[in-house]
Amino acid sequence: MSAGVIPGPHPPKDAHSFLIPYDNECAALAVGVRTFNAATRDFFMLRGYNLFEMGDIIVIEKSLNIKGHNSFCPCRSCEIRGTRNIAGKEKVYYVPLTWPDGRSWDPEDLPSRSQETLDAAIQKFDEISATIADANDAAKAKDDLAKFHGMKGFPALRRVGSLHYPKSRPWDAMHLFFENIVPNLVKLWSGEDIWQETAAAVQHLPSDFVRVLGGNPTYYSAEAWAFWFIYLAPILLKGRFPDPKYHTHLCGLSDIIKSCLRFTSTTVQIEDLCQNIIHWVRKYEEYYYQYSEARLRVCTLTVHGLLHVPDDILFCGPSWTTWTFFMERYCGILQAGLRSKRFPWANLNNNILHVAYLEQLNARYDLEAEFSSASRVKKIRSKNGVHLR
Repeated sequence: MSAGVIPGPHPPKDAHSFLIPYDNECAALAVGVRTFNAATRDFFMLRGYNLFEMGDIIVIEKSLNIKGHNSFCPCRSCEIRGTRNIAGKEKVYYVPLTWPDGRSWDPEDLPSRSQETLDAAIQKFDEISATIADANDAAKAKDDLAKFHGMKGFPALRRVGSLHYPKSRPWDAMHLFFENIVPNLVKLWSGEDIWQETAAAVQHLPSDFVRVLGGNPTYYSAEAWAFWFIYLAPILLKGRFPDPKYHTHLCGLSDIIKSCLRFTSTTVQIEDLCQNIIHWVRKYEEYYYQYSEARLRVCTLTVHGLLHVPDDILFCGPSWTTWTFFMERYCGILQAGLRSKRFPWANLNNNILHVAYLEQLNARYDLEAEFSSASRVKKIRSKNGVHLR
């Protein structure tokens, strides 16, 4: 169920201000709502808690109120420090495990963010407000502090305290792998012949496995990238690289993705996954970054985020339980319903409101068969002609 729409076209500067009504509802549910039990014909206190928050990388950064790659501490899960290409005058901070000057971070002992580190940073913001009288000087000091710590203030949805900071916001596998790491990795390889072979190979696959994959990867969706990289790339790219180590490295990432998508995993399997990811990231830096300041751009925040996936699985469950395919498909449905170019936001609000009406009617009067029948109209060809079912 959609709870509302934040109007665009630009993202909000204060995401919490739009989530206050939902935060109030969470607080009311934590206290308890008097509810009637139809089975026992008695009243009870219904309580509910928001345990996880899912979304793409930008959405979670807005919710956590952090600065992201524009800060010296860009990661939302740990306090690793970033470095930038000073010679190239770049402003974006990247997070390789080994810096160009030789300094390195231990991937098994990264300094995790916690409620304590958040409170300590917020206390410094309060001290600035109390000690610096000039508003402009105070604003500049707060901005410098936010850039150093990577956070600008308290996160959203904080009244109840049911959300762990930051473990309740897992890295979304769909955006992490299939919208960032995999496409960016493919761009480092280049080449066009392989996409023609991909289009030819998919012609012989049942449509239930994957949609048609064309010869232009620019238009690949996350679903297309997932199928191509997991099932086709290890075979199609065998023997295509100048050095076999790149193909071995590719297959390593494919195995990592498969491990993240297992229905069940033991603690030992997740520990093995953690070691495999660390090995893959180190090899990625060795092959593509080569510890050169000019190549820092390949050490994106998403490659670093891969190191936190095992902890997310331990805390939140398998990656397929927290990815956002359902969310992106819902946004696609809303986008397809936009018809008004003059009043797009009013059009969008009306669409969501009408869908909510239908959902409530379905829930109250059990109209699932009636609603679904409209979308299941099929053409049946027979000797007498075409009939609709």
